[in-house]
Amino acid sequence: MGQSRYRAGITLSESHDNGSVVTIACYYCRTKRHYLPLDLRTILGDIDPRHVARNRSCESCGRNDYLVVKVWSPIHEERVGLVVRRLERLVTVRRAIWRNETLE
Repeated sequence: MGQSRYRAGITLSESHDNGSVVTIACYYCRTKRHYLPLDLRTILGDIDPRHVARNRSCESCGRNDYLVVKVWSPIHEERVGLVVRRLERLVTVRRAIWRNETLE
């Protein structure tokens, strides 16, 4: 039986406390990337990991309709050689918006 839609899922912070890893796979371009939940929380906020695919797009092909998110807890042997993408810095882009007005 599936999870109730009225029950709140676990958040990215709780996933980090459990030692979990978030894997985002794109079935269109066949790429798979692993992230730490705290890095995703910095960008997206403390949301349910199942909603990560709604807020992201694939870094290779740019599509988001083929993304699948999996939250899992690797055992020690799996964690040793796992390549995880870490957030180096967050850059905010400021863009000017102009309007035309007539002088009197």
